[in-house]
Amino acid sequence: MNSEKITLKCTLTGILGELIKKIVAFILIIVGCIITNGIRSSLLKKHGSTLFSLDASKFGALIVTILVHILLIAFIIAAIIIFLKIIGLLYELNTVTIIDFAREKIIVEKTLFPFSKEVDENKFNEIIEVGICQKGIDRLVNSGALYVEYLAYNRIDSKMRSIYIPYIENPYEKKQILF
Repeated sequence: MNSEKITLKCTLTGILGELIKKIVAFILIIVGCIITNGIRSSLLKKHGSTLFSLDASKFGALIVTILVHILLIAFIIAAIIIFLKIIGLLYELNTVTIIDFAREKIIVEKTLFPFSKEVDENKFNEIIEVGICQKGIDRLVNSGALYVEYLAYNRIDSKMRSIYIPYIENPYEKKQILF
């Protein structure tokens, strides 16, 4: 067993795959929002200056305009949600996992919000298995997630526990160091 500390830190390269997916989704939603707004503007220009100026004789145009407004609102809400997920993903960069073989502890430090920090310490005695999870883009940028299973002994029995460490750069190299 190693007698050292191994620090596993989330890196920009580690989150790159997920970040690219979220940015592409955000751009597609913004493009959809722009197209929907153009359709809305042309419908209102053609049938009336505002949604409320459409009369009952143009019932079909009224329904289509209302549906376009609902679609536009859905695009705006989706853009806000994706933007917040991108911000949350960038907060993952502050996550550090320290595996201290000398003290037999796994320490996970996370910054959840600008003024909130969470530190989680778990006792371990033996690492049983280290798995790697890589998606398509992760393989291209040599990043991924580690899934570590370990045993924690106490006076009565032992418990098998696990920890998921996402957005790690060079996961195969880190696996060789751990296992």
